[in-house]
Amino acid sequence: MNIAIFSDTFPPEINGVSTSVSMLYRVLKEHGHNVFVITTNPYTKHLMQEGDIFRVPGIKLKKFYGYIFARAYSRKVVKFLKEQKIDLVHINHDFSIGQFGWIVQKQLKCASVYTYHTMYEDYTYYATKGKIDRFAKWFVRDYFRNISNRCDELIVPSYKCKDYARRIGINKYINVIPTGIDLDMFLNFKLDINKKNEYLKSINIPADSKIVLYLGRLAEEKNIEVLLDHFKDFLNYSKRDDVYFILVGDGPLRKKYEKHASDLGISNKVRFVGKVLYEDSPFYYSLGDVFVSASVSETQGLTFLEAMASKKILLVKSDINLFELIQNGYNGYFYENSEEFCEKLGKILNFTTTYYSEVVFNALESLNKWGLETFYRKVEVVYNKAIKKVW
Repeated sequence: MNIAIFSDTFPPEINGVSTSVSMLYRVLKEHGHNVFVITTNPYTKHLMQEGDIFRVPGIKLKKFYGYIFARAYSRKVVKFLKEQKIDLVHINHDFSIGQFGWIVQKQLKCASVYTYHTMYEDYTYYATKGKIDRFAKWFVRDYFRNISNRCDELIVPSYKCKDYARRIGINKYINVIPTGIDLDMFLNFKLDINKKNEYLKSINIPADSKIVLYLGRLAEEKNIEVLLDHFKDFLNYSKRDDVYFILVGDGPLRKKYEKHASDLGISNKVRFVGKVLYEDSPFYYSLGDVFVSASVSETQGLTFLEAMASKKILLVKSDINLFELIQNGYNGYFYENSEEFCEKLGKILNFTTTYYSEVVFNALESLNKWGLETFYRKVEVVYNKAIKKVW
């Protein structure tokens, strides 16, 4: 097939959609398809072509979580795609580049697939700052319904997204396809204990400490303040002096969260590492004994999969979206409130090596369904169905 993928985000940007689109591009290429990615370019004011990847000029909106707003049309890209006789357009975003994808699809009269990656209702505050938020959420629902009717095939990454689609009145067939992820870099990572101890020393943490880890965006929807509150409660609950909380990642609210930790009086026990390279993330996962999250806005939770592949036990806020991934008490743990967080975190940190390894083993066993080959086979079926609809 000749496939054009449209996305407003793509590596080197680090986020869930970027990772998902990157994995899609990679696995399609590995199976012999001709694949072209059209994405944004924050680097120059000119269209860039890097092999099969076209970057359309755009500007970075710092107040909107670094989103890159690009122009929604390029005659050069359209001309190129026409020459390639594109069979299918796969749209993975809804802003400037996503709209460009719909324009191309209409001009080329080819098949269309749309993936709804993001629960936008959880993000409307970035645009509204709390004002007219009800209208913004209505607009998001109405937009999703319209786009779903427009595409030939609809993909969502989880049953949580499917349930949401049904609740807002989308009746067409919905393909649930969890994003495939290459976990080998996490599964095969070999930790240099001396490097770990040196790093902990550099951030003023004793080598024999217990580490609670968060890795991801420092943004409103991730409920970082709640995690800090829970960690403060845990310190009071456990009376332990050997436990530290490391947060890896960056975002628009980092300074706010650093101040919150200070206001709670736990700055001496909390370390904000900042943004790290994706290829270095296995090392940062290796620092932790427990991976924690308070987010209920995930459509799939790729960092959860990475943490499990890194042989870390998950302690995360209970969410329907994670019920397929986590069996509570078997391969990870859910909590509902601060009391449960404190109780279960204390329990995990006191596990014997044998019991800790048993939970990790169960987690690794459960990762098989998220492999890249499974992902590819499901996407291929959807692509074929879409193409048949326009024959």
